[in-house]
Amino acid sequence: MAHRPLPLIGAALFVAACAVPPVEEAPEVFDAPPEPRPVVAEVVTGPLGETVASLGDPGEAGLWLKTPLVDVEQPGRVTTAAGRSQGVTLIPIAGVDGAGSRLSLAGYQALGLSPADLVPLNVTGG
Repeated sequence: MAHRPLPLIGAALFVAACAVPPVEEAPEVFDAPPEPRPVVAEVVTGPLGETVASLGDPGEAGLWLKTPLVDVEQPGRVTTAAGRSQGVTLIPIAGVDGAGSRLSLAGYQALGLSPADLVPLNVTGG
């Protein structure tokens, strides 16, 4: 059996039957992502938790504790296991609660501690 070419009309019908109908494109949507809500950090008063402090930058003056226990800079107090206490400025740093903190050289001196020591401290806000 010899193969003969399709007549021109038959070929056009064959191609039309096999053609995929055009797909309607969805309109582009340019919705802006929702605006992030501002996080309002608050000054916390009362017990904040415990931390172990190491010496912070000795060239940075002042009585301060850089700690992940606060979200905003605020006044606070640190107390050693021996009961010595000192008012300090609490400065937030990244980290999980209970992670280490850094105490100023003036803080070590005011508490009568050796700057070489790692010091467990109770931290209170306010």
